[in-house]
Amino acid sequence: LKTAAPSQIIGRHIMKAQLLHSFLLLPAVLSSWRQLDQSPGPVLDQSTDLSQLTDENAAPKSGNLVFTSAGDHTDLLNNWIGDGANYDVFLSYYGDNSTRFDEYKQTFRWTVWQKGSKIGNCYDQLYLNHPEILSNTDYIFMLDDDIMFNNGFRDINRMFQISREHEITIAMPSFDPKRSVISWDHTKHDPTPNLLFRWVSVVEFNAPLMSKEAFVRTMEKYNPHIIGWGSPHLAVCANGEDKHKYAVVHSVISVNPPVRSETGKRELEAMGKEFRNRQQIWERIAERIGCKPYILREEFQKVFDHKALLESDSTLQNPCDVCNLKLDHLRAIQEAATSGINVSKLELETSSTDALVKFVIGGVQKAGTTTMRDLVQQHPDIEIGKEAHFFDYEHHFNYGVDWYHENIACSGSEGKLCGDKTPEYTLRQQTIDRVYQYNPQMKWIVLLREPVARALSQYHHALRKVAEGSKQTVADSFEEELMQEIPDDPSKAFAEQDPWEGRYLARGLYANQLEQLYRRFPKKQVLVLFEEEYYKRDKIKMNVIWDFLGVERSRLSNTSSTIMHSNSDPNGDSAYHEKEMKQETESCLKQFFKPHNERLFKLLGREPVKEWNH
Repeated sequence: LKTAAPSQIIGRHIMKAQLLHSFLLLPAVLSSWRQLDQSPGPVLDQSTDLSQLTDENAAPKSGNLVFTSAGDHTDLLNNWIGDGANYDVFLSYYGDNSTRFDEYKQTFRWTVWQKGSKIGNCYDQLYLNHPEILSNTDYIFMLDDDIMFNNGFRDINRMFQISREHEITIAMPSFDPKRSVISWDHTKHDPTPNLLFRWVSVVEFNAPLMSKEAFVRTMEKYNPHIIGWGSPHLAVCANGEDKHKYAVVHSVISVNPPVRSETGKRELEAMGKEFRNRQQIWERIAERIGCKPYILREEFQKVFDHKALLESDSTLQNPCDVCNLKLDHLRAIQEAATSGINVSKLELETSSTDALVKFVIGGVQKAGTTTMRDLVQQHPDIEIGKEAHFFDYEHHFNYGVDWYHENIACSGSEGKLCGDKTPEYTLRQQTIDRVYQYNPQMKWIVLLREPVARALSQYHHALRKVAEGSKQTVADSFEEELMQEIPDDPSKAFAEQDPWEGRYLARGLYANQLEQLYRRFPKKQVLVLFEEEYYKRDKIKMNVIWDFLGVERSRLSNTSSTIMHSNSDPNGDSAYHEKEMKQETESCLKQFFKPHNERLFKLLGREPVKEWNH
């Protein structure tokens, strides 16, 4: 032992600790493989004899190891291999073609001929039998043999790089939705510019990249009877539930093809009864080892490549530096605004009576929602209540539906259509979910405004509120007010506070809000209008509103643009318009919002609003 290398000492201790475990599980291992074990193996690759491992030949390149069980119907030789690969491959061959096996032997660092599942073989070869390799490995990428990458080995390199730099416990690449089988929605590729990855609650196990520590903890709980099903949940059970451990890497796009072999079936289906009963097997094992059988699939914070953002558009640097708005700090606003966007659990107990409110005027503050209310309520068959803030204010929501109906101030008369004007309803997924359970047929009129102008208008509005006696604190300049929204440390953005409350910039990320809305309501129930287009006419045409709401067309007594919104009121916000933003601030913010606006118009399937062009 005095002359043994450190990795050999560690390996021997691991081997001793696992010997009894291995012995006790041997019958189960043999049972799992018996039906497939028609190969002459395990046959070891003679180029690197696994029985004679040393420090020199037991260490994978850069500490990165790809493990796979491969058959005869895969293109991995053309996709995973390249001169610049910073990893080695351990391949377990489960086919029956000796020529194919020889080809693998000549290509990969370690090769064995052994049938069985990928995870079962990895457990056997890496965890039980070859701890020397495990001791010298930092990250293990367990890939199904049919997973292909858009950029080949470069994407595999990037997966290892991102996992190291961000200390991700278990990561997986995103899947191209047009070419892949998608079992879980959160694994679909998100094309948001410069998005690195998104934290999630659990990842699929057809392509998990695990830290060594996470791998060991998972293998300690592993049972050879588990055949794929349950593995993701086992890994979370072993490593703990957390919002910053598991990630889908959206800067890497892979393909999870629908056909696994020439027969159109997964080759593991040859395992027969155990494969068909894999769900029931997992549920029994989970109960026995004290694991939740299923982890709720959730999405959390997005993480962006700030360096790439700065390098991709140098015009972003100068104006932001001049006005003291750092780009990475601005990006923190987006991360905070989009973190935790998932379909939340519905909490509302539906009232026994029919839903009174049939439509909502939502959208964003300072985009003309008050004007829309003043116009719509002129229709003889429509009533619009005051801003009840029932679904978004927790203390109001706790009062219940009867309180809402009493305070919305609609008469409920037969033939009258009742609406609620509360712009903030589009901000949070939980609020939208509550509206959906109250009335799944709810119609939404959503008004939007160019986000930089909207933010400045909100600042003017805040100044007026202070002048009228509001206790809120507002900075003397727009730039100072923005700096209160932007944290010094972007990694801690809004960690303990509501990312929407009092925010000038987060509220301008309209695509995020509409995506939340579309998760619950079909697009046919959502009418999106733009302040710059709808209110610019001398006479505002209301037929598009009446047709959307399903009421008889009506001529209104006052559709003059003079009622547009409170900024035109000499006693309103316009008194504070001398508090303008600096030109460089405007330039910086327009660059910040540009990719979000592009995503918005792509989501809506229409050309950009002319006044929004930067």
